Amino acid sequence: SQWLQRPLAWSSICTFWWRRFLRIYPAVWLQLLVLVALAAGGWAWLGAEAGPRDWGLNALLWINLPPAMAAPINGVWWTLPVELAFYLALPGLVWLARRIGWGWVLVLAWGVTVGWRAMVMQAHAGENLAPHLHILDALPGSLATFVAGCALAAWRPNGQANGQASSGQRQLAMGLLLAGFAGLQYLLWTHDAVYLRGHWLLLVWVPALGLLTAMGVRLLC
Repeated sequence: SQWLQRPLAWSSICTFWWRRFLRIYPAVWLQLLVLVALAAGGWAWLGAEAGPRDWGLNALLWINLPPAMAAPINGVWWTLPVELAFYLALPGLVWLARRIGWGWVLVLAWGVTVGWRAMVMQAHAGENLAPHLHILDALPGSLATFVAGCALAAWRPNGQANGQASSGQRQLAMGLLLAGFAGLQYLLWTHDAVYLRGHWLLLVWVPALGLLTAMGVRLLC
């Protein structure tokens, strides 16, 4: 939302990246210090298999990225490189959207996401993809979800300058979204045994859920 009117000057882009850096890295470094202290105190399960190289790569948040493919010492950190990659890409997405519109950027993002997920699934055909989810859900495989949020933040319905729908329209849209959400959950439940074995749902389930979530947030706002 902040970028909807912000000029795409190099100075504003660098300021944005610097603020994202300050929001993420100092907190990660503080957590690492706490984990190092706990590991030194005998909590062997904290980074028990991690060497100095792994700790250094985690400090840089070079997690699950080639060529090192270092595992996160704190498991939940796998999301941070995805988030950082999105921050790096966001000015480029804004630049593109100002030329072709967020709708087309969303279409392109869906193409990137489905293509990436299909490529990873093909590379590991016949395998259980659970150990490869961090690759499947890297930024290209999650781009449609991020762009859905951007597109919905920028969306203004035709003829409604403030982007406000009537109460009846919102209720109908929310009902359809809830039905879609329930349908996605039902599909996952009924295909649970084959989902991570390369079923076609693995291609579209995550981006579809992201789109429904973004639309639900927009309606609630």
